[in-house]
Parts: sequence; structure tokens; C-alpha cells
Amino acid sequence: MSGSALDSVQEMLAMIEDFERNISNNMPSSSSPSSRPPAHEEQKYQSQAANVNLPAVLLNTDVPLDVAFRPQLPRGHTAYSWTYSNIYIPSKPKPAKKQQPKQAAKSKQKGEAKTSKRSEKKRKIIPAKMMKDGDRDDSKQNFERRDRLCSVEKQVQSEWEKAKVFEAKVEDGRPKFFCTFPYPYMNGFLHLGHAFTITKAEFRAGYERLKGKNVLWPFAFHCTGMPIAAAAKRIAEEAAKYGNPPNFPKHSELDAAAMEHGHSKQQSKQSKAKYQWEIMKEFDLKDSEIGRFADPYQWLQHFPPIGMRHLKEFGLKVDWRRSFITTDANPYYNKFIEWQFLKLKESKKIEFGNRPTIFSPAENQPCADHDRSSGETVKPQQYTLIKLEVVTDFETPFVKKNGDKLSSLYSMGKKIFMVAATLRPETMYGQTNCFVLPRGEYIAIEISKDGVDEIYICSEHSARNMAWQEFTNKTGEYKVLCKLEGWDLLGRALKAPNAVYDRVYVLPLTTIKMDKGTGIVTSVPSDAPADYAALKDAKNDKDFRDKYYLSDEMVMPFDVVKIIRIEEFKSDQSAVDLCEQRKVKSQNDTTKLDEIKELVYKYGFAQGVMLVGDFKGEKVSVAKEKCQRQLVKKKLAEYYYEPESTVMSRTGCKCVVAFCDQWFLKYGIQEPDDYESKENDWQRAVKRHIIEDLECYNKQTKDSFESVIDWLHSWACSREFGLGTKLPWDKEWVIESLSDSTIYMAYYTIAPYLQNGTMDGSKPKVRTKPSINPDDLTPAVFDAIYCKGDIDQLDLSNSSLPKELIKKMRHEFEYWYPMDLRVSGKDLIFNHLTMALYNHAAIWPDQSKTRWPQSYFTNGWALMDTQKMSKSTGNFLTIEQCVKLFGADATRFALANAGDTLEDANFETDVANAAILGLTRFENFVEETYSLLGTTNANYRDGDLNEMDKLFDNAIDRAINETDNAYKCMRYRDVLRFGYHVLQKNADYYVAHVNNGIHRELIQRYIDVQLVLLSPICPHITESIWGKIHKLNDFCVNASWPQSKTEDIIRTLQFESLQKISHNFRDAYKSDDKDRKRKLGKAKKGSEEQKKYAKEYNGAVVCVADDYKPEQKEVLRLLAQIYNQETNELTVDNFKAYILEKSTFGGDNSGNNAAGGGGKGKKKKKKLSREQQEQLQFAAYIVKEIMPERKQETFNETLAYDEYEFLTKNMELVFHEIPVNLSKITFYKESDANAPKNIREKTKVGDPTVKFMFVE
Repeated sequence: MSGSALDSVQEMLAMIEDFERNISNNMPSSSSPSSRPPAHEEQKYQSQAANVNLPAVLLNTDVPLDVAFRPQLPRGHTAYSWTYSNIYIPSKPKPAKKQQPKQAAKSKQKGEAKTSKRSEKKRKIIPAKMMKDGDRDDSKQNFERRDRLCSVEKQVQSEWEKAKVFEAKVEDGRPKFFCTFPYPYMNGFLHLGHAFTITKAEFRAGYERLKGKNVLWPFAFHCTGMPIAAAAKRIAEEAAKYGNPPNFPKHSELDAAAMEHGHSKQQSKQSKAKYQWEIMKEFDLKDSEIGRFADPYQWLQHFPPIGMRHLKEFGLKVDWRRSFITTDANPYYNKFIEWQFLKLKESKKIEFGNRPTIFSPAENQPCADHDRSSGETVKPQQYTLIKLEVVTDFETPFVKKNGDKLSSLYSMGKKIFMVAATLRPETMYGQTNCFVLPRGEYIAIEISKDGVDEIYICSEHSARNMAWQEFTNKTGEYKVLCKLEGWDLLGRALKAPNAVYDRVYVLPLTTIKMDKGTGIVTSVPSDAPADYAALKDAKNDKDFRDKYYLSDEMVMPFDVVKIIRIEEFKSDQSAVDLCEQRKVKSQNDTTKLDEIKELVYKYGFAQGVMLVGDFKGEKVSVAKEKCQRQLVKKKLAEYYYEPESTVMSRTGCKCVVAFCDQWFLKYGIQEPDDYESKENDWQRAVKRHIIEDLECYNKQTKDSFESVIDWLHSWACSREFGLGTKLPWDKEWVIESLSDSTIYMAYYTIAPYLQNGTMDGSKPKVRTKPSINPDDLTPAVFDAIYCKGDIDQLDLSNSSLPKELIKKMRHEFEYWYPMDLRVSGKDLIFNHLTMALYNHAAIWPDQSKTRWPQSYFTNGWALMDTQKMSKSTGNFLTIEQCVKLFGADATRFALANAGDTLEDANFETDVANAAILGLTRFENFVEETYSLLGTTNANYRDGDLNEMDKLFDNAIDRAINETDNAYKCMRYRDVLRFGYHVLQKNADYYVAHVNNGIHRELIQRYIDVQLVLLSPICPHITESIWGKIHKLNDFCVNASWPQSKTEDIIRTLQFESLQKISHNFRDAYKSDDKDRKRKLGKAKKGSEEQKKYAKEYNGAVVCVADDYKPEQKEVLRLLAQIYNQETNELTVDNFKAYILEKSTFGGDNSGNNAAGGGGKGKKKKKKLSREQQEQLQFAAYIVKEIMPERKQETFNETLAYDEYEFLTKNMELVFHEIPVNLSKITFYKESDANAPKNIREKTKVGDPTVKFMFVE
């Protein structure tokens, strides 16, 4: 929260104290912004009081004084959390058990501490409808403001709907703005995370309306894919197994059932709702209703209308005529998707083939990103499966003692291989041994591949993947011949492909992960630092060898084999040399080993040159694939795949990689050996658009797209199970959920003509126009609408489509397209958003500026009160719950404040509650102001603007300009900062300090500007106020963006300086007067000292800086060098260390960062010079106090105006509300030799020093 906002909060809390003490006093009018202080500062603010006037509206005896203005708050609450719906109810401590007297007090303290921590860690949100008697003694007053705002919201929404304000119509010649949000999946209620991303488009759409553009902001609902079908199937199974309504088993019985369905025991414990039937009850469904949801199409009828209702209550400014659902349940959209895929097939962008695919064995079909409960964006990872043949005529020490578990396999007459999955097949020349996990569980399975029967030893994890990759006789099944432990394999002799040693042996490695690869690891110590450290440990430690039944012949003769030259390290055995240089002591030095591994792998691939083998002299990057192909061709290795990381389907099944016959979209590079090949044209066109034309609002987002376009490859676009549209040429396949959602934005433009006013296109009960037969939407008709096909050549003789209607639809599409903005969570960069670019490029080739998406905005995850949103912890809110808890506007306000970057954003319930107060107070201020504007009240005047008027008028101009830029850049936190917090702070100061009354026209301008600037974020309350004061037929959401002049930076600096300095001077007076009273209390009665301090201070001396000092100017220059104008942040975290390093003051700085103390081997910390100390203090002041507001202008080394002249001219404003005589105040310049030394040394530019005193 900005410093200005915190100052406002401090003033407001002080107001409340003053008000209770001085309720009968007649104070001047004022208004103060509302904002919530951080929790750790709240007590400080509550305890402080300031001489700030209350708004006159609070002095009206007709206005009820509710609990928000009482300083005594219940324990554990603030002025905000106590007053409103909230909210968080701290859990009550359980009654303690009876204890022995000696332990009672201690135990009680521990219990309270634990309860406090538990309450802080896991708090429960209680919506208004769930509040019980006794939860709040004053519950009626708690909800009064919020409930009133909610009633305003319903009234305004009704007026919007009646006037059809947001129904977008073509207006030729008028600039348009078309924005979208990825339609949400409708298997439940929309939640706060949806709302957070939705508002990114919602706020921008509202802003563009104010800028005069014709805005299209549509919304639809996604139902394609496996989740709904899978959930419906579970309901049917539960009803069949447990009855309807079901009688479920107890939880102890449930764990086994969960395991059967692919859930881990831990997962089942984490979920409150164990069964799908129970989950449905969370959506307010009764047992008598749930059974109907065994039909997946019931979900499509039930949840989308609820989603629409919740979004309307949220105040979304959407053209709801264009809403629809997906799948074949909507025949019009179904035809559109069929046309899209026919176009893709026609342009040869789609083909049938067998490809490795993330696959769910439970559903027996591929599992796309949207079908997963975890592991979105995870792709198949290809490994080389190295076949290490087991030497069967060698008996290990362990076998001699414990027997040979492999003995039953020897008689089968098949070769036995330990198989190791590697990403570096080119390094197999350097093998010295093989590793297993001693306690790891391994199996021997029967393999039948290419007509050859063999036995593989591997982990069960890898066997499960191999079974789906044509390694076994029956797809999805593998036969376990025997089970082994890593101990059974230690010391085994192996024949390793490409190794220089005839035999290598199996050694132990305790860091192997059994759920990654095969659990067997080849050892290449020359280029793998962990391998080198483990081999070195085995050689150096005889006890280690004895423990693991290893003889010397298995370890000692094996030296490092040099295989790759890396010029960066001037080394032929880079892992060895770096381990020695960095003094790696053992395989337990994991941090160092990880760092070395990253270096060796990175430079090895980029610069490495092969020293051995058939590809000697070739770069590693080229030889890698050649080595792999050669090993596979010689039957020394196989291709093997598994997911990059764990993927779970929505049915709880752990996914594998399977070879699947299906339809694929040919994304990505198709000819890697010839980038200029025509086969790569599609990828090149999209990449060029990303680099040259696509606006991403964030460099990190742009970089992510450039990266994704290089690795995203062929995509399986069809499924055999789930809801959706069937492939028009192969009806056995259903188009999957990420593939039917790439150009549907174009469908929004014609949806009102097709959907019959319903989401599924069904005929309305009251027919208002002839219904169109979906079968008449032929590919030729869609070509005519979307691709300039010849309308006159269409055969419409038996069609329900008139030619004029087709022309209208084409005109509508061509007016609204291209899509100007699409907002999304950052996770969709890696699939949907990039795929949308590909599909637009395929349907509309060579039309990137007129048909392809023009900008993408992506955001991070939304947290709630700094915690991850989770149903199981209760830290979760649906959109409906948010609106009931806080109202729509306050929720939207808190979402705007949550954050705008790719980092996690934070929705703060305290901010939402503070917004309720702030919006209500602003409404009251406007009502009071307008009630007096038409009167002869002495507080208001007309005529020319005085100096204070001009300062405030310029502040309004600045607010307009800064807010305008913030909306354009989609930085909504800055919108609130400049368009609400700073603007209201300036207004409060103006109202409280202007001489001779408030200027009528100026205060009206402020109110109008505030309403318009805030309208996109809080449209309901601004609409309500707008209607009351203007009494026009038009709406605030349709108002024009306010006119503004170019900001006068001098006036801005002066106004900011005036507010800051007057605030600091008030604090200084309180401090000096408090010190006077303390000294008076200590003085002897009748003494000169008592007489001196008995006189109240009536004057002061002030010292004003002439210019920045040389050391301060150096700080400004240094900070400017590390300033990022785009983010308004420094690029160096430790800016103080940077300044010390670069400073020319104080001599040698080499010891500044040394450790202090006198311990052995420690350098003594060098003492900073006086100038350096001042530089650090000045830098902290600039960065924390000035830079957030002044941005780039912070680093100007020359003063923009004469501060001394300005302050002396405006003494009355500077010393406002300070009880001194202005004639008894003396100003000095810092350069004045007569300036008191004690204040001259402390003064700096923008921060003059004052000392109060009694002046005769």
C-alpha cells in the first residue's frame, strides 16, 4: 500500500478519536480517503491522534453513528474487520483440561499461543447468510453499509439491463475495441481466481468505453472435454454401487476404495468431499437432484446459467446476447467447429499418426491439459533406454551370502538387461559403472519387441510406461517375472554399450528417485559430477565397499574416461576438474554438485566436442541424436518416454506416455534439419507475429511466447471419450477441449444471429424471428462470412439463411475483428494462447494485422490474504460469496488492488472491507457537497482560481493523465493509486486547507473526474452518484473521459511538498511541545527554567536547503543507472551496497562488505565516512519516499523551483492548524551562516527542518 494511503489511514483513525472527544464542536468541512493499514502497523495508527478535521457530514445529528466510529474495538478486531460482513472469525480456543496447579498457568499460556497461531494460520470466512446469533452483537450495523451498496448495485444493474447498455452494435466509422476472456469450464461455480483474471478485461473494456470506443465484451461457457463426462460417470457408478441416494461406507473403508480408483491415501485425506455425489452437494444440490447429473448434458443445462447470473451480480459489462455453450449440445457452435477443422485439414495442418502422448490408463485415452487435475503443460520426455546386459556367469559377494533371485530367469534362455534411461546417449563411451538404489524396489519383466523376447530389470514406474509403448505383448500390461531389491543387484557384472571397459559393475547411489526414469543410472564420471563423487567415495572408503558387498576389482581399476572437450573449461574431463577446483569432498556436497552439473551440461551441449567414437570431432549438439540413432539401430538401446513430471487425470489416475493412433495438429517445427522448409512456414509466420506485432504488456510474457513457439510441437487434437464436437470426417473421434477453443472469438461476432437468445441455440418459447436450421450453416456459408467467400455463388434455394443475413454476419465479423485484447492466466501461454495464434494464422493466412489477436495480457495466480486458495482449508470464495460478503464494487476494488504482474497476486479481504467504507464516505461527501453548492454557504465561492485552487486543479490533471496511462498499460493497482488514493488525498487536503472557501466549479470538476476514473472498477456506486447529481438520461459508463491539460510538474512538486512539509511540521510541533511540557514538569518551582518552559511555543525557525549536496547528486546519478522506468523499480536489490561500491566519497571501499568482529580469519568492517553515511540515508529516503510517486523525475539533479521562495509565500498553508504566530517565524537558507547549526545539518531538498520555540 502506498505511503500516501497509509498517511490517509493514520489521519482517519486520528479523526475518529478527535470526533469522540469533540462531538459537540463545530469543525470545518473536510474529507479523507479510506485505505487499510498493514496489520503490523495498525496498533500504531490507532494509538496516534492528529489535528485533522472531520467531514461535516459526520457532524450532522441525523446521520447514525455506527460502530465504525467508536475507538473501542473488540479484542482481535480492527475498525474495518469489526464493522463489516467479513469476515474472518477467529476460532475459539478449546476448553483446557484440568491440570495440576503448578502447570496450569504455563499450560494456559501455551494453549493461548497455539490457539493464536492456529487462528492466524487457518481462519474461516463466514458469509452473511451463515452468520448466527451471537457471532456479532452488532450484526445489523455490521452489514448496514455493505447491504446498502448491494441494493445500489442491484438497482443499477436493473437500469443497465433495461436500457441494454452493453449490447454492442456495429457503428461504421466509430473506433471499436474487442476483448475476450477464455471461456471458463462449467463443472461448478466460478470463483475468485476466475474473477481476478476476468477483471483484467472488464476494467479495460470499461476504460475503452469512456475513451469513446465501441466496445464488444462477450462471454461464453466451455463444456468440451473429459471432466464433465468423467464426473457424470462417477455419479452413475456411485448410484449403482451405493444406491440413489447413496449410502456411502465409513472413512476407514474409503481409503481402500480411493486407492482402487487411482487416488493415493494422502489425496483422499486432503479432500473433504470423498465422492462425486458429496461434491455436488457443495453446489447446493439435493439428493433428489444429483442423480440427474449422471447425464453429462444435465451439467450443461445447470451450471452455465448459474455462472451467467453470478457474473451479472458481479457487474460484468458484457453483451450477454452473444453467450453460448460448447459441444454438440449447441448445434450452431458445433457447425462452426466442424468448419474450422475442415479448413485445417484442407490446408494440411492436421494429419493422422502414431505419436507419444500423455495418456490416462483409467480412461484409456490421451489426457490433454484441460483433462488433468495436475501436470498441465507437462509433455512427453524422450529418453534413450540403454540396455546393460547382465553377465550370468558371475557370482557377487551378496549372492554368495544371500542367494540369487535371478536364478529362476537363467533357464528361460533369454538375455537379461538392466535398462537405464538417459538424456545423454553421447556420453556412453565414458561409462565406468552403473548405479542402483540399495533399498529401491525393482522388477524383472518380460519384453517382446520387434520379434525378440528379452528380460528387463527396471522400476515398476518405468515398466508401467513401457507397457503402453509396444514393449510388451499386450498393450497396457506387463508380466512380472520376479521382484528384487537394489541389494540383489549390487556387484553384478554388466556389458555396457559403447563403454571402453569389457565389464562394468553395479554400485550403490542413495540419491536415485524411483519415480523418475528406470531407477537404474549409468555412470559417466568424466561429465557427471555426482557420478565422479560417488565413484571417488567408493574408491577411497574400504568400509563403504565392505558394507555394500563390493570387491576391489569392482571399483579400483575403473578410471575416468575422457570423452568430451569443453573449451570453456579447457578440459577433457570437465566434471572431474570442476569438482577438484571447487573442493567437492563427497557425494553429499549436493549444492556444489548441482551447480557443477548445470555448468557441465550447459556448456557440454553448446560447446562440447566429441573426443571418441564414430562421431569424434563433431559437436555434442550434433552427435547426440546420431549416437542415439546408432545405439537403437544396433539394438543396444531403445526409445523410451515418460511424462516430464507427474500428471494426474481428473479421475485421479496417474498418467503415462502411450503411443496413440490419432489426429494431430502440426504445430511447431516439422523439418528440424531444414528450417526454411515449406513445412515450417506455419511456425515461422506465428513466430514473426509474436516478435513484431503481438503486444504482451510485459517483457516476461513476450519472452515466454518466444520460447513456447520454439518447443510446442504436434498436438493430439482428438479423443475417444468426453463431450465436444466430432471430427466431421471421422465421427469416432471427439475434438478435445484445447483444440475447439482457438478461434471461437470469431463466433462471438455472429452469435446473436444464430443462438436464438439461448446458450445452447434452442428455440425460445416466444419466437421473435425465424429460426435458422443449423444444417444450413455449410462450410461454404462460413467461408462467405469469415473468408470473403462469394455470397452470390451460394445455393440458398432450400436454405433458412437469407442472403442479406449472411451479408450482415460478414459485416459484423469484419467490423469487430481482429480481437484487440485477450486476457488469461499465465499457464495458458504454454498451450491455449499459442494455439490460438496458430489457428488464426491457419484460417486467415497472411492477415496478421487484420485477423490475428493483437494483444495478450497474462497474470499470475490469485492468492487470498497471502494464502493459496483452497476449499480444504476454507480459504476459498466463489464469485457469488464475494458479492454477498463485500458487494460487487468492493470486491472489484480489492481485485484491482491485488496485482498486475506474472507474480502471484493477493486479494485482501481487508482492502475489500476498507473499500466499503471508502466508497460510502465518498458518496456522503458528494451528497453533502451538492446539497450546499446551490446555497449561499460561506464555505463555497466562485470567481478566479487562487493559488491553492490552481495546485488542486493541476493535481486533478495529473490524476487524469496518470490514470489514463495506467489503464492503457493494464496496471490497475496504479489506477487505484493515482485515480483514487492520491486524488482523494489531494482533495482532502484542498478542502481542509483552502482559504476563503471551496471553489464551486473546481470541486464539481473533482467529483466528476473521480466518478469517471473509478467507473470501470466500481461502476455501480459511481453510476448511482452520477445519476443523482447530473439527472441525465445517459449513464456514467458511457461518459467521456475527462479533459485534462498537460501536468505542470512545478505545481505538482509544490503541492506534494506542501502537504508533506505541513504534515511534518505538525508532527514536529507536537514533539517539541511534548518535550517542552516534559522539561516544565521537571523544572523547579519558581526557577528561570520553569518560567522559560511555561511559555507556550508561538514561533519557529525553519531552514531550507539551497540545492543537493555533491554526495547527494552522486546518489541520484547512481540510482538512475539502476532504475527501470517500465516497472518503477531498481534493478539491483541491495542498492545500498551498490552505492557504497560506486561511491567516490570515503576513499577505499573494498572492506565495506567484509564481516565484522574480531574472530580469527575475519576482516574488520571498515568504518563508513560521514559522507557515505549521509549517502545511504539519502538513498533510502529517495527510494522509499520519493521514487514511488515521482518515478523518473526523482533523479533530476537540479531543483525544479525555488523551495525557499515558495514556502515563505505560503506560510499560512505550511503552518495550517499549528498554533503559532506567522510573524514570529524566521526562514533561513542552508547557505545562510546565521542559520542555527543544529537544524541546518539536518535539512535536505524537499525536507526542510523546523524548530519551534517561544519568541518574545
